[in-house]
Amino acid sequence: LSWLLGNKKKALRKEASWLASNIAGGSVKQISMLVDTPRILEQIINIAKADVWLVRKEALFAVANICTCGNQKHIMALVDAGGLESLVGALQLESIDPTMLVGLLEALNTVLKVGESFANLNYVGIIEECNGVDFIENLQTHPNDEVYRKAIYLIETYLGAAEEADEDLAPVTNDSGTFGFGFDQGLASPKQLFAQFDEPEDSSSNNGALPFGSVSTNAFFGSIKTFYPV
Repeated sequence: LSWLLGNKKKALRKEASWLASNIAGGSVKQISMLVDTPRILEQIINIAKADVWLVRKEALFAVANICTCGNQKHIMALVDAGGLESLVGALQLESIDPTMLVGLLEALNTVLKVGESFANLNYVGIIEECNGVDFIENLQTHPNDEVYRKAIYLIETYLGAAEEADEDLAPVTNDSGTFGFGFDQGLASPKQLFAQFDEPEDSSSNNGALPFGSVSTNAFFGSIKTFYPV
């Protein structure tokens, strides 16, 4: 797999990345085999950050699957290897498929949930350094309602503290024309949000979580459930 991921032919890199995405959507043991092989994990992340789109897309599926189907250990290893930056960077791409955006936002949700569980993990800081907060804020105007709602959820659940701090620094005028600080109570409330992402209750295993991404028609190991039908 490492040789295929590093091949000069993009067709081979694409199929290898697709293979990795399906392994990443498998069992905890299978995901561990990817994550515990530093060379392969590094290759997947590098492809997910910068390659031709058809190849990069498959690698992003693999990174997202590690987040949504793996456990806390897998997510921590992925972030330590630079995987979070690959997810954030893809949010700024124009004309990206809404289905993929939803999958990336769900992956970010699982990462931030793990980061919130440990005081020494500053995953929000990594997202801020990559301008990820701005990218997610921009998705609030996305025409796809699910993308919009998930972007709002991430901001209000994990990224709202920085937003509130910025807004508190800037004076605003109230109805009487005088300056005030903080939130204007007269502003209309945003759309009603869903309660939470659909996640496995036990983060130590995938609990039947379905993989994110497409399954090629040349699959050689039987039928595979996919999160999104092709």
